[in-house]
Amino acid sequence: MRDELDAQRERLAKQLAQDRRKLLSDRFAAISVQLGDDSRSARLAAVYGLAGLADDWDQPDEAGQRQTCIDVLCAYLRMPVAPYPGDKACAEVLGPWRAEHEVRHAIVGLIRAHLLSGAHKSWQGCDFDFTRATFDGGSFKDAEFCKRVRFHGATFRPGNGAEVTFEEAAFRPGCEVEFWGATFAGTRSIVFRKAKFTGGSVMFRDAHFNEGAVVFDDAQFTGGKVDFSGAEFSGGEITFRHARFGGATVLFDNSTYSDATVGFWDTKFKKGQVSFDRAAFGPGSGKVDFGGSFFIGADVQLETAAYNGLSVNLAHVSGSRPPKLPPGPRRGLSRPSKFPSAAA
Repeated sequence: MRDELDAQRERLAKQLAQDRRKLLSDRFAAISVQLGDDSRSARLAAVYGLAGLADDWDQPDEAGQRQTCIDVLCAYLRMPVAPYPGDKACAEVLGPWRAEHEVRHAIVGLIRAHLLSGAHKSWQGCDFDFTRATFDGGSFKDAEFCKRVRFHGATFRPGNGAEVTFEEAAFRPGCEVEFWGATFAGTRSIVFRKAKFTGGSVMFRDAHFNEGAVVFDDAQFTGGKVDFSGAEFSGGEITFRHARFGGATVLFDNSTYSDATVGFWDTKFKKGQVSFDRAAFGPGSGKVDFGGSFFIGADVQLETAAYNGLSVNLAHVSGSRPPKLPPGPRRGLSRPSKFPSAAA
């Protein structure tokens, strides 16, 4: 009798599991259709429904179904979107743009919410593919990145003045956040203020920065790699004001600059590496500023950069391990008259 009851319970459990999976699969099919509706409210409902469905796929063997829901949300962001038409555009143009803008920002907001530490349903074990997507704002503030996020060929533009922010985000060991070939246009394009780089990699290889700003102010680099190798900077600046380097590798190798500034104001270099190997600066158009910075253990390399018009400011620096500079005089290179030791 007991064996028969156990068998009945097992059959019932299997049937319930099958019914549950069918119900979730049917929901996915319906939501996917709704996501293509012309109505803003219908698309918004589909976005939230898809996020809820991803949360409901919470069994150990259902990671693939959850990833599929996330893939659909990311695919929506990868679809072409019209640029901001301007405040003076007619209602027939501005209205649909704002509606689409709201849907896209809802997706970014939901992804961020699921990447926060302590999220009720965490998506930190999932991958996110934003290849060739367009971002005209959106916040990943406080998010924790543990796996792969791809922004290959993505475009970050100011839109209606919004910025894309990774402020206070954490990049953990094992993460791969890739901005390969991305384009940053407009002011204050992307913000990493107070971000923590404890491992993994954040790649800006071959990215294009056009009049934009990348802000790493007050960020902490204690591990991993941030790589700008091969990037092109045309106007704008990258700022590391009050940043702390304690073990990470930051590379600007083979990058090119035209009327651009890299600012390490009041920054502490204790460990790790910062390299401008074979970086090229156009005539009279580049500046690397270490004003007020402190050097004690990090390997900061500037000796092989192409100094055609590069201005390097080392005013008011201190520490025991100065950056590596080329021998002899260089136009625009302000060497400190002395390099005293200072307390950490």
